Amino acid sequence: MQIYINNRIYSQIPESWVTTEDYAATPFLKRSFYFYVWVKVILAKYIAAWLLAEGACVIAGLGYNGKGEDGKTKWNGAANVNVIKYAKHLHLHFILN
Repeated sequence: MQIYINNRIYSQIPESWVTTEDYAATPFLKRSFYFYVWVKVILAKYIAAWLLAEGACVIAGLGYNGKGEDGKTKWNGAANVNVIKYAKHLHLHFILN
């Protein structure tokens, strides 16, 4: 579902959008808000790909990370993006592990 939504938004706002005259003519605050949303949409595309790759690693058994202290099996060996942190934080540093 995330990939479908991202593709619908991305098809309406291409990467070259920030170089257009329409974007440059927009007031600063509105342009800043649009840029923030635009960057989140662009990053969502890559995060969706990372999560699909992580799922493929887990299915192949490459994500096995041993047992936790509680004795449960951990499958986070291939994890590289925390989606909750992505939704909450503004900086890329906090999103990646």
